[in-house]
Amino acid sequence: MISLRQATMGDAELLLEMKNDPVMRKFSIATHDEIKMTDHLVWLKDNVQYTYMIETDSVACGDIRIKDGEVAIKIHEDYRGKGISTQVLKNVCEKFDVLTAKIVDGNVPSMRLFQKCGFKVVDHKDNYYILKYENIT
Repeated sequence: MISLRQATMGDAELLLEMKNDPVMRKFSIATHDEIKMTDHLVWLKDNVQYTYMIETDSVACGDIRIKDGEVAIKIHEDYRGKGISTQVLKNVCEKFDVLTAKIVDGNVPSMRLFQKCGFKVVDHKDNYYILKYENIT
């Protein structure tokens, strides 16, 4: 069973491990460099309230962050390809009228995920697409 729970500072190590995954670094907008724990803790302190841990069978396997209407999702490499992110993103979309996402050029799996969940490309910046979801029910 997949569920969400509010992230805490105690999740910092797993969150950093996922952020520093080579695939995640390759498709990061902010930086491609490995992130240090000290920098991550500063960022997390300011963003923990927007971050939810994704759990499957009570084991944390990813996170989803929703801040100012923008959504970002990460799944630990051991859990990718199992449909977890699709289920979580579809459920989250049901709770919002409008969401946006940024997808770096070449990140085909993320582009497919967001489009499958109803997001449409609305713009392209230097190295990423902006996608928008609008709940029209």
